[in-house]
Amino acid sequence: MDSVGTNRSPLRSTAAAAAAAPATRSSALPRPHRHPALGNRLAATKLGIAAWCGGAGGYFGKVQRFDAARNTMARAQSGKAARSVIREMGHTASDSEMPLKYSWGKAFPLGVSQADGGLNFAIFSQDASSVTLCLKLPERGTQNDAEIVEFALDRQKNKTGDIWHVSVESDLVIYEMNVRAFTADESSGLVPAVRGSYLGLIDKIPHLLELGVNAVELLPVFEFDELEFKRFPNPRDHMVNTWGYSTINFFAPMSRYASAGGGPVAASKELKQMVKALHNAGIEVILDVVYNHTNEADDANPYMTSFRGIDNKVYYMLDLNNNPQLLNFSGCGNTLNCNHPVVKELVLDSLRHWVKEYHIDGFRFDLASVLCRGPDGSPLDAPPLIKEIAKDSVLSRCKIIAEPWDCGGLYLVGRFPNWDRWAEWNGQYRDDIRRFIKGDPGLKGVFATRVSGSADLYQVNNRKPYHSVNFIIAHDGFTLCDLVSYNSKHNDVNGECGRDGCNDNYSWNCGVEGETNDLIVRRLRSRQMKNFHVALMISQGTPMMLMGDEYGHTRYGNNNSYGHDTHINNFQWGQLEERKDGHFRFFSEMIKFRHSHPILKRDRFLSKNDVTWHEDCWENQESKFLAFTIHDHNSGGDIYLAFNAHEYFVDAVIPSPPHHKSWSRVVDTNLESPNDIVPEGVPFTGSGYRIAPYSCILLKAKP
Repeated sequence: MDSVGTNRSPLRSTAAAAAAAPATRSSALPRPHRHPALGNRLAATKLGIAAWCGGAGGYFGKVQRFDAARNTMARAQSGKAARSVIREMGHTASDSEMPLKYSWGKAFPLGVSQADGGLNFAIFSQDASSVTLCLKLPERGTQNDAEIVEFALDRQKNKTGDIWHVSVESDLVIYEMNVRAFTADESSGLVPAVRGSYLGLIDKIPHLLELGVNAVELLPVFEFDELEFKRFPNPRDHMVNTWGYSTINFFAPMSRYASAGGGPVAASKELKQMVKALHNAGIEVILDVVYNHTNEADDANPYMTSFRGIDNKVYYMLDLNNNPQLLNFSGCGNTLNCNHPVVKELVLDSLRHWVKEYHIDGFRFDLASVLCRGPDGSPLDAPPLIKEIAKDSVLSRCKIIAEPWDCGGLYLVGRFPNWDRWAEWNGQYRDDIRRFIKGDPGLKGVFATRVSGSADLYQVNNRKPYHSVNFIIAHDGFTLCDLVSYNSKHNDVNGECGRDGCNDNYSWNCGVEGETNDLIVRRLRSRQMKNFHVALMISQGTPMMLMGDEYGHTRYGNNNSYGHDTHINNFQWGQLEERKDGHFRFFSEMIKFRHSHPILKRDRFLSKNDVTWHEDCWENQESKFLAFTIHDHNSGGDIYLAFNAHEYFVDAVIPSPPHHKSWSRVVDTNLESPNDIVPEGVPFTGSGYRIAPYSCILLKAKP
């Protein structure tokens, strides 16, 4: 939900590594560190005892000498051959690999634990001469094959006393999606009993792997009130609640997402199956949770199902000077009194339940600014609930993401109480990127700030670039296709005469409103969608994209489609197949390019040595062109980027590549597929590049 128009630390993939256990006779068995969110399970291998996490496993094994660069062959647990590479600290992987970054780590706690930026592994061994960490990683694009990655620890850096330790960081790209809408359409090819269910999502995991995302952020899966619009005659009674922002129960999964109408017990079982299957594919599961209000409506049309009948004054915020009336900071008629001690414990118990029982990896908190208000609705500097979530022994190991605003105007982007743990949906990123790419003047400097990690918002205390969840599109608002196809919202089918939905979309229809056969307009729209995706994938921070944008889904200009259980919201698998070799290919390859280049996802803010801005006139309000080089201090694999939001060609001067390197063109969004993105690069020589209107290029320095 987004009242202003439209998000855990750490925000790195935990599904790519697992708990540590010994693999040598001389090593003592460490005290197992059981983390419910990781869903650990023990599995024996010929190299030792391994503790596996979500399909990715890790174990410590003794070797006779330090050897940080040897290649070995190993077999995955499935018995299929897999590659094994031992990588040095800070090693940069090849373009085709999923790189990992290693740091010294901490001695405690023993076993595996969530650490700032990834996972920490620690094991006691008094007599070992050397220790190697082995990680089992699912191969990108398959659920069966696996890669065994080994890292030899340095006894000078990775050892404290008799404890060996190392921290591993990786791969997060978030895919926001709706469980039902993902497979509800007939084009999914699933049997009717499975469409729109948890099991249906399992069937489509190969698509997520092919796309390259490694975390799904699920719209609400708590039991919610689908039929809330049908309680009495009203202009919206033709719709059903498909997004799920109308919670009935904070502890039960949505029963209608069970296959074949299986009911609550089946829903619980199948949700667990779904989470396990996603983990086995190396994909984390983040839930969009709604603790700001419930389905019990407002004072005008009360609907008592729970708290209003138990103790209205405790569970909801009330205006005690007005009869007392429910306060409405959620835009849905009521506001949960989250910082009351009883309500706070209810929320904490609910969150722990999802972590312990379902092995959920993290949470995105809908309208999280509500959770920063006191019983009378006034903002709190140190909200008890927010602090306890950050400090809780279970929840502090999860990703926690705030939507830092509410419908009462409490806008906290960059200012959300965080204890260096909370990440945020960066609404400022969304707005500024949209405006620059569509060609608004005076935004070159702020565009540079946003793609650099929004240091103006997040470089405070110990916050990191990944605390900014960067997004251009989310479930509410225009889809990416509609962002470049409509100047105005078209929400008449919602029954509110166009009054609902945000009016400030920062969209541009590229010359024609809505659907068109004009090839010039359609090509421009295609370029713009690719420009947005490139900007998102090269930005420092944590990227999030919306389900369906990988093939160009349209809602025909509806920017508030919460009530449509139709093709408006449902994933169109036929359209995906039609655009597999063009639009989808570009989106997938760009995600994989990000995965393969650690300099695009640093865990610290950029310094002047990390980036060169090829710009000497920041004050020029009419300039809509920006070029810059991101430097790779390890291997010299610099990346040059240029964005042209002018309506005319720009002749860009290309800087010299690093020593013994030459530039290769990876991306030019003005070119047709497959030349618009060439992962291996096309050799480029020369000192200039003619960049087309409304397009961008990406060059990489290669040997």
